[in-house]
Amino acid sequence: VAELKNGAILEYQIDATHFGLAPSTESITGGTAEDNAEIARNILQGKKGVMRDVVIANAAAGLYIAGRAADVREAAAVAIESIDSGAALKKLEAMREFTQAV
Repeated sequence: VAELKNGAILEYQIDATHFGLAPSTESITGGTAEDNAEIARNILQGKKGVMRDVVIANAAAGLYIAGRAADVREAAAVAIESIDSGAALKKLEAMREFTQAV
């Protein structure tokens, strides 16, 4: 990672543990658009596993970059809460309804 922070460029490496997640050597693959949509729905409906961890890490990185958390571990907690509370699934459903209406 290369991060511009307070006028300085910081370079460092991160892994699953920085997000509070367990390391994994499990390979992940997607599939067709339909397969990937099902994977996403399953994750947002609470399915645990390495694919969920990847989603959490990606969401956490975005939240951190957007300034919504002090670090990626805090951002991962926000992402986990969003999934576990059902808020992320509700947002997906709202976006789906909106795009179907347009």
